[in-house]
Amino acid sequence: MVKNRFANFILFLQSKTEMKAIVIGGTGATGAYLLQELLASDRITSVTALTRRAISVDHPRLNQQIVDFEQLEDVSISGDLAFSCLGTTRKAAGSKKAQWRVDHDYQLAFARMARKANVPVFTLMSSMGSDKNSALFYSRMKGTLEEAIIHLDFDHTYIFRPGMLERPGSDRLMERWVVSLMKGMRRLGMPQKYGPSHISIVAKAMVAASLNHDDTLKMFDVADINTLAQEKY
Repeated sequence: MVKNRFANFILFLQSKTEMKAIVIGGTGATGAYLLQELLASDRITSVTALTRRAISVDHPRLNQQIVDFEQLEDVSISGDLAFSCLGTTRKAAGSKKAQWRVDHDYQLAFARMARKANVPVFTLMSSMGSDKNSALFYSRMKGTLEEAIIHLDFDHTYIFRPGMLERPGSDRLMERWVVSLMKGMRRLGMPQKYGPSHISIVAKAMVAASLNHDDTLKMFDVADINTLAQEKY
């Protein structure tokens, strides 16, 4: 009995120190930071990035896999940690239907693929205010996706709900203005959970949760994200 427990403990330590990650959305703002964090961790032995086009990142532990997101069910993957931070805007997509296709359908297809491959940990970047019953299209889309992924019943599911994303060099004037306003309101005493979230902080927090925590299901708001980003991994 003691021998078996010791063997299981050794396997547990090995599983925690040598991980293979799969990422969807690695060409986006947050996804790019996420790739950097994963590749910088000595606990991650390899990172597979599923992308539509090649990315300008050269690293011995990075495997770029060009895929057709309309045919994700044909893609074969294996790994320990799956990260989903794919997303677009309605303006870029061209319509609500097209945005739903990217933000909901593609990410759910990826989650199903990861579940089929027995990936134990799934980490999703969602959004503050996500609610499947919301009258707001974006919040309803994100909430519907969250529920569908939860029902896939991964061993560990981590859902991140950041606020307005602070993206360095953003060309969106309104986004920059709102972020500046919210940062000012935070200095005046607005609760931390309503403030903006810098994409580098979100990326650090996603990696920390997947490597350091063993919750079956946990959702993280802005305050949680800021705390998680301070953890070492």
